[in-house]
Amino acid sequence: MNRRQFVTVGTAALGLVPWLGFTRVPPSVPVLPAWLVDWIAINDRHLANYSPLRVTDTGNRFVGGYRNDADIPNPQTTSGFLMLASLLFSRPESIHYRSASLVDAIEAAARSILAMQHTDGTIDLPETNFHSTPDTAFVLENIIPAYSFLTASTASDTEPARRLLRTFLTRAGEALVVGGIHTPNHRWVVSAALTRLNALFPDRRYTQRIEQWLAEHIDIDPDGQFNEKSTNSYSPIVDRSLIIMARGLNKPDLLEPVRRNLLMTLYYVHPNGEVVTEASNRQDKGTIGTMIRYYYVYRYMALHDKNGTMAALCRLIEQTCSREQLAGFLPYFLEDPTLWSDLPPANPSRQATPTRFRIRASSASGGGTGTRQFWRTTRAG
Repeated sequence: MNRRQFVTVGTAALGLVPWLGFTRVPPSVPVLPAWLVDWIAINDRHLANYSPLRVTDTGNRFVGGYRNDADIPNPQTTSGFLMLASLLFSRPESIHYRSASLVDAIEAAARSILAMQHTDGTIDLPETNFHSTPDTAFVLENIIPAYSFLTASTASDTEPARRLLRTFLTRAGEALVVGGIHTPNHRWVVSAALTRLNALFPDRRYTQRIEQWLAEHIDIDPDGQFNEKSTNSYSPIVDRSLIIMARGLNKPDLLEPVRRNLLMTLYYVHPNGEVVTEASNRQDKGTIGTMIRYYYVYRYMALHDKNGTMAALCRLIEQTCSREQLAGFLPYFLEDPTLWSDLPPANPSRQATPTRFRIRASSASGGGTGTRQFWRTTRAG
């Protein structure tokens, strides 16, 4: 696999996971089930894919960082390396456990990503967004668990890297408490990042900013569809962000929109595990995608609610997606051992997805701007 193939395929698979990390992984954890050890072995192999992406030119100010498919050193690829390398460094089941060469690479990447950060705490998405608050929040989905995994390792030689990452995180927090957003889902990505930051470095400004975003209310319609209708990209991002906030802020009410969206999404799933994207008003419109991005959120809610229908959808994902894709969720499962529990049994009288339903249209006044059309999906009979 060459660098371009890895960045567009391999990194995308790893990037499915918006790493939790808002609580530190304890130094002593239960014995991992065999399938989770297998996930670690899969990620052990994935780590090697970062090697050709590394900036090795000592004259480059981003030396030690990692490049994208356009050969541009960037915080997104670099943060992905930091998360995965820190996870594997901290796990005795990994072939990279407490590797001296790996901790050196982690420190170099931490120094590089700090050089990529602007003085206002933001970072760039080189392709399109500059001094971007939401892209900073997305990067924190990797940096926060990287910091937590290194801390959990209790290895003294990680302190230089952790010090660099602490600086990056606290600077990023300054941006997130004042910065804006580009799209509706960014409110919840930023709020989830602030939730995780607050767990590490409590700051009243973090929670105040979250409350400001929540005051706008969750953009979900009566059927459980988010405003962007982005079933192959942003709906699972919103779901997982709300779960992080519900857990980290002790706001269980935030699980209700997740529950509604996941039950609605059942009607968007083809029997082969693909998801309907025609309704999206984002860049995933008309794309072909699987339900892999939803695996964590369906599993979390299936176990939380003891919901056999959501458990059945989890099993459909397991049947239609690869082990390599599922292994991308490893950080979630290390952060929360309750996810190791067996899924609740499915209802024998129901399939994983609805097979009998109808579409009906209803309209509501648009408040002087005409009539808005809402499409509702309901079970028949």
